Amino acid sequence: METDYGAWRFWFDVAQSAFMLAVSIWAWQANKHRATKSAINRIEGQFENDIKGLDSRLDEHRDRLTTVELELSHVPGPKDIGEIHYRVDQIGQGVKSLKGELKQINNTMQLIQQHLLENGR
Repeated sequence: METDYGAWRFWFDVAQSAFMLAVSIWAWQANKHRATKSAINRIEGQFENDIKGLDSRLDEHRDRLTTVELELSHVPGPKDIGEIHYRVDQIGQGVKSLKGELKQINNTMQLIQQHLLENGR
């Protein structure tokens, strides 16, 4: 019985090619997943930095809004504005009456001065 080394070599070459093809496909798939995972990690890192920046900005805005709310809590409301308006009106009426009284005092003083000047004292 003669051994056909040519047939054996052919089948060995076929098996070797199939094995190399399988290893190539496996390496391609492994590198594809590694590259994808690397890209995902890089993007996640960028988003984490962006989120930290947004968190700090939101903290700043929260503090500013708290300050504004505290300041607005001291601002008079519509009822308070009505009371202030009423008091200002009362003060205005009081000033008018004082103005009238001062005018009368001035007239009286003018009469007294006139009387003193005419009588020579």
